[in-house]
Amino acid sequence: MSSLISELQKLSSEAGENTARYFGRILICLIIFFVGRKVIKYFVRLVDKSFARTKMEESLKGFLLGMIRAALYVMMAMAIIDQLGIGTSTIVAVAGTASLSIGLALQGSLANFAGGVLILLMKPFVVGDYITAGTDAGTVKSIDIFYTRLVTPDNRTIVIPNGSLSNMSLTNSSSTGTRRLDLAVNVDYHTDLEAAKEILLGLAKADPRILTNLGAFAFVNELKESGVELGLHVWVDSLDYLAVKFALTEEIHRAFQEKGIEIPYNKLDVNLVTPKNGEEK
Repeated sequence: MSSLISELQKLSSEAGENTARYFGRILICLIIFFVGRKVIKYFVRLVDKSFARTKMEESLKGFLLGMIRAALYVMMAMAIIDQLGIGTSTIVAVAGTASLSIGLALQGSLANFAGGVLILLMKPFVVGDYITAGTDAGTVKSIDIFYTRLVTPDNRTIVIPNGSLSNMSLTNSSSTGTRRLDLAVNVDYHTDLEAAKEILLGLAKADPRILTNLGAFAFVNELKESGVELGLHVWVDSLDYLAVKFALTEEIHRAFQEKGIEIPYNKLDVNLVTPKNGEEK
């Protein structure tokens, strides 16, 4: 009987010790959770301020902050699991296998992700720039991690995967803020070329959107079969490019008509020959 009582006392003592030990571990886990969460928030806030000083793109900044926050929470979770006495090696192995399977299944998405990071870091263009990439052209509306969205002049949205966009040649028409406008117009061979060039330069000076301080140049570009091609080079703000092009083209046509300068076009001369008497028609 005494041995049974001592055994029960021993079991009770061990249960008490185990309970105290588990409660102690749970208390430590709670401390790690609440303190760790505050530390993570403080650290992410510091990193956010650091990114703000570098003027990082908002899309990239948000993504990197999310990745840093997720990594820190994973580290905190691993510390809590370790305190509970659960083996972390199995969890790490399962997570590694899952990551490999997901990576193989999402190869295209990962390529787009890598392309998006490169675009946001290297900044070949930013939101608001007008770019031409292959057969697509438009104003950059947004640069996301996986896709870039363009808006065309006729208000269509073009979605381009960042993986392909980061590996192709593209033209950024807005990066310098100004753009040269090149116009060409044909005149008749009998035209006074100096007078025609003066008209072109006068129209360029009359438009306040044209940056005359950067120079305007009128010249004979080519001698064609039906006429002489005159060229006009002027500089405008990138945002005014299309508006000035359309307006200046119309003004050139009007001014040439007023001055009697003929703009030649293809003509077909048809000669009718009347057969002589006695010849077959």
